[in-house]
Amino acid sequence: MARARLVGSDFSEYFTEPAKAKAGYQKVIAEGLVLDYALTICHVSGRTVDVLYNATVYRNEAGELQGVFAAARDVTVRKQMEEELPRQLALRAEPDRGQPGPAGYDQPPGQDHGRE
Repeated sequence: MARARLVGSDFSEYFTEPAKAKAGYQKVIAEGLVLDYALTICHVSGRTVDVLYNATVYRNEAGELQGVFAAARDVTVRKQMEEELPRQLALRAEPDRGQPGPAGYDQPPGQDHGRE
């Protein structure tokens, strides 16, 4: 999207949840800082990107608001890894049934496993 089209436009319309984006903007104005505010950006292609948004206000020497600086970082891969982690941990917790390995691990659960 051309810079000229972006400047002065309502930024909230570029997110999947415009009301949530506006609430984040209002929070930074009220509190002066927003950290790790979760949003999803809509790309012009229609693809969505999960981001964490950080923002801070700039004030002049008189304390008057001069502007807001905001940055968003793509956390798509991070979210995918967080979703995959429990599955991977569960797989690691299960012995490899039918695979050669340490004694007792090639038998179904509940078997004696050679212990007396």
